[in-house]
Amino acid sequence: MKRLIVFIACILLLATGCAKAEEHASLFDVGPLNGGAEADEAALPAPRRAEGLETVPAAGPVSTEDQEAPPSPAVTVTGTAAYVFDGAEGPTLYGAAAYENTGNCPVIITNAALSFNAGGTAYQYSFLPIMNDTTAVLPGETSFVTFWHKDPSLIPGTPAAMTARLDCARAEGRDVTVYARDVFLSDNYPGFTTMTGVLSSDGECSLNLVYTGFYDSSGDLIGVWHFTKNAPLNGRDSKSFSIHMKELPIDGLAEKTSSVKVMGIGF
Repeated sequence: MKRLIVFIACILLLATGCAKAEEHASLFDVGPLNGGAEADEAALPAPRRAEGLETVPAAGPVSTEDQEAPPSPAVTVTGTAAYVFDGAEGPTLYGAAAYENTGNCPVIITNAALSFNAGGTAYQYSFLPIMNDTTAVLPGETSFVTFWHKDPSLIPGTPAAMTARLDCARAEGRDVTVYARDVFLSDNYPGFTTMTGVLSSDGECSLNLVYTGFYDSSGDLIGVWHFTKNAPLNGRDSKSFSIHMKELPIDGLAEKTSSVKVMGIGF
């Protein structure tokens, strides 16, 4: 009888020990997730930031203090860049200017007057920016003008500087804004940079004009590229782009660029 009692006690002790071992050996956490949220309330992982340059919006429209004030178109030049390149057709004088709409209405540029100093020699040019009549810039936005001029008398690599005077006029507004995101630059051999990214819009358009201004870590303008892409956009989808900027051979552009400002229109 004593042996039977001892035998039963041993069986009970073994059963208890096995149950505890199974409790500690559980492979799954069946408790609440994410610090208290129930399983069906678990938050999704945060989206990973797409690799690429910091793309700075051209700034949103700003309201004027007096909505009944008469239209007062005005722009302020905020940065310039100038180079003498060895272009595809020979020595080329290049200039770019960034400007902000500091007035109280949309504007277009009606004339760009650029004054260069290249190696101690002065050069002056006036021109109408590409598609100037449709490139409406809203109050508070930043946009750009670019200029290329072939001149066989120039020596590529000559130090250059530039000032700009921009004339503007009131515009009716802009139908479609085009955006660029996930912009990535890659320096290629020999001496040009490739830019890739994704375009989207806030409305329907079949063509577009996009300016991309490249800035260094100090916020200084390095250069500007503009392009058009025959890519219909409907305000919902997006289109990728890849551009070889062979006519903007700035040494180490990708390495020097810290941020990109984009100004795009659709039509």
